[in-house]
Amino acid sequence: LILAAQAGTWMRRVAILLSAWPVTVGVNAFRAAFVYVLCFHQGVRVLEGPIHGLTGIGTFCAVMLLIFLLAGRPRRWEMRS
Repeated sequence: LILAAQAGTWMRRVAILLSAWPVTVGVNAFRAAFVYVLCFHQGVRVLEGPIHGLTGIGTFCAVMLLIFLLAGRPRRWEMRS
C-alpha cells in the first residue's frame, strides 16, 4: 500500500495493487514446485527441516522485491527539473 501511495499516477497505483496478488501466487507456486522436487529427491524429511521455513522467508523477500521493482521509484526520489 505504501508503494502504491507513492506512485505517480493513479493508473500506476492501481497496477501496483492489482499486481500484488498474481506476483505472490506465482512466486509461491515456484516455491511449492521447488519444495516438491526436493521432497522427490530427498524424501519427506525436507518438510521437517529448516528448508521449508527458509523458502517461505525467501518467498516473502522475492515478492517484496518484485513488487518494489514493479512500482519503480517513488515520486519523492525523482529529480525535479
